[in-house]
Amino acid sequence: MNDVEQAVLKHEVGEVSPRLCIRSATRIDAGHWCRRVPLWLLVLEDELVLLAAGRRRFVARVPFAEANESHYDHQAGALVIAPCEDLPVNQVVMKTSEAVRVLRCLGMEPRDGHCQKLYKEFRTRSAGI
Repeated sequence: MNDVEQAVLKHEVGEVSPRLCIRSATRIDAGHWCRRVPLWLLVLEDELVLLAAGRRRFVARVPFAEANESHYDHQAGALVIAPCEDLPVNQVVMKTSEAVRVLRCLGMEPRDGHCQKLYKEFRTRSAGI
């Protein structure tokens, strides 16, 4: 994260160290004339934070309890944060391995075969086997 993004994070959530910080491939309009800015997904102790810094900053906080149906959509290549219907951006484009890490932080196991294989690899690596 650059200094502006870190300042927005500090202003919105305080002096909290995220468990996971991912710069997604999703870009949103944050008030710049000619370009969109990347959307960051951060996993805190009990919530997800979506953040983009610009003239019009974007910050959305989602408690884990409201993201209990989240999953990875292979066709879109995105983590779908569900069932948050009022969330302006509920699909975050990222690599499968990153999505598995987010789902793991949410305490969920991936549903499809490819994600399950990656999840098992991460589990064995983190267990030191």
